[in-house]
Amino acid sequence: MKLSIIVPVFNLENYIATTLDSLLSIRFSSDYEIIVINDGSTDGSESVIRRYQQVHSQIEMYSIENQGVSNARNVGIRKATGEYITFVDGDDTVEPDFYEKAVWELDSGGYDFVQGNYKIIDGDNTRYSQFVSEDVVITEKDVMLDKLFGVEKLIHNAVWEKVYRAEIIKDILFDRTIRIAEDQKFVFDVIEKSKKIKLLSHVGYNYFQRSTSAMHDATINKELDNLKVLSYCKKRVQSNSILRNIERHELLKLLDMYSAIYMNGGDYRACYERICALDIKPIRDDLSKEVRLKIYLMKHARFIYDLFLRKRHKNSDE
Repeated sequence: MKLSIIVPVFNLENYIATTLDSLLSIRFSSDYEIIVINDGSTDGSESVIRRYQQVHSQIEMYSIENQGVSNARNVGIRKATGEYITFVDGDDTVEPDFYEKAVWELDSGGYDFVQGNYKIIDGDNTRYSQFVSEDVVITEKDVMLDKLFGVEKLIHNAVWEKVYRAEIIKDILFDRTIRIAEDQKFVFDVIEKSKKIKLLSHVGYNYFQRSTSAMHDATINKELDNLKVLSYCKKRVQSNSILRNIERHELLKLLDMYSAIYMNGGDYRACYERICALDIKPIRDDLSKEVRLKIYLMKHARFIYDLFLRKRHKNSDE
């Protein structure tokens, strides 16, 4: 088997048919399998998938108890038999030529993974994201990490616009204890094992942004998960410049957390103390003027910063 496409599904009855139609329509000269992990769906998703499975032999479905997308993807990795593995969310689509292009690059270049560009589709609006205008080959670990965490971010956190060499990811699991940023942790772990990767200018994936998606269900606990992943990464990097970039991400997440906690009437003291304890001097030049002003106000005139938050919240409600 050349390629395994892993599709986690939870209550996507209205979208999974479009996703499967997309995957069945790819132009791919080698054999491939579509591994659908039905993660305890309570709607009609399983029935839709079974109808497709009856007609298309390359579709395999495994129905499991609902334990989240990370567990579903782990099950998919264990079931995969392909030389290469990729992931598709059960409400997205793939361009017909993407996997042919990606696998050709993997075969000819010996890369550990390749990444394509993608489109974000929000209703009638479409925009390109993570746009690499020319193909980029990276063979140095610190450069890979810089493109993941740095100001010039070229490696996206998501797992789904990439195709991986199976031997690289077979012993890497998604962390089931976190509910957001699990993709970033997985990509970081893959980079830790990679020696050579390629970022393609090719646009291959269509990400549909929906108001009901998990990314729109933001909570304080999920932001804590994000910080947990950044802390995990900090402990494993050696480069001071990479550490500074991770700390910049930490600071931005803490600011978001403070705003959310404060506006919801929660206890923001621990978050505030973490922000004040951060030394921003090493990362100051990489921060926007707005962020630098926020930090100054928070440390020296927090009542003004809180007033700004209340005013912004009031304007957003009007």
